[in-house]
Amino acid sequence: MKTSRLFSDSGRWLKEPDLNGKRHEVIVDGVDLEDVDDDKQRPVVRFQGKKKGLILNRTNCASIESAFGDETDDWTGKTIILYPTTTLFKGKTVPCIRIDIPNDNQGGADDEGF
Repeated sequence: MKTSRLFSDSGRWLKEPDLNGKRHEVIVDGVDLEDVDDDKQRPVVRFQGKKKGLILNRTNCASIESAFGDETDDWTGKTIILYPTTTLFKGKTVPCIRIDIPNDNQGGADDEGF
């Protein structure tokens, strides 16, 4: 078992280890404000056929917004790509999930995983 999975929340939120080092094409099912760890409400994007939602940070929100506009209701049914990478956070390089937009925004979702 990977140590990154030992302490990850295997519940509601999508984490970088859930991607298993691969890109995943998914279809947005909707975006809602949900309570997260510290009882703060944060935007969470959900995906068709997937159990886990992705808590949106400003970077990932901006990636989707640049392709589909600033109205999250318009994102439903749109295809995006989730991919694992790293980012600098508080002076350390940490794993993260980023979002890419398919060139044609057509096609189905990857049906493996999370």
